[in-house]
Amino acid sequence: MKQRELVPCAACGSQNYDLYPVHLNEWLPQDYTYSKCNECSFVYVNPRPLPEEVEEIYSAHTNPFDQEEYEGLDVEHDTIQRLVTRLKEEVPSGKLLDMGCGRGDFLKVAREQGYDVQGSDLSTADSPHEGVPIFQGFLKDANFETNEFDVIVTRNTLEHIFDPNEDLHELNRILKPGGLLYVKVPH
Repeated sequence: MKQRELVPCAACGSQNYDLYPVHLNEWLPQDYTYSKCNECSFVYVNPRPLPEEVEEIYSAHTNPFDQEEYEGLDVEHDTIQRLVTRLKEEVPSGKLLDMGCGRGDFLKVAREQGYDVQGSDLSTADSPHEGVPIFQGFLKDANFETNEFDVIVTRNTLEHIFDPNEDLHELNRILKPGGLLYVKVPH
């Protein structure tokens, strides 16, 4: 059996939670136990996997979402282009980080539109797109400079994060004052 650890609510820190009936939500993976915070209603995996298991889950060998067959650039290009256009209206140029960048498809398009790009992801360090740098590992381990990025994008990633508060604090640290943080989560 894999080791798990009981944790407080990742959103508000409360230790006041009840078991959440996973069968009521078919979109939740059924092989975990969930808690619902009685203070803020956040639903989260509890007990959660240890960091080593999270890295294993998202490794390139087990993560089908990193493969070109899953929503390749040909499928996502128009959506990505629209997002880059919207970002450029707010921040026309500068250094951009995509946290949870996968293959780097978004970064490729952003670079073509003039951004200096950097990616981070647990599951891949190599992008099929030449010149797209991706740090493989947890965001905190990338050791980015304080106030390094003008724009930070995270799409469909925050809900997979081991400790969302830790990563949000790190994103705040590395985002320049007045910079733009774009967060998209499903549901």
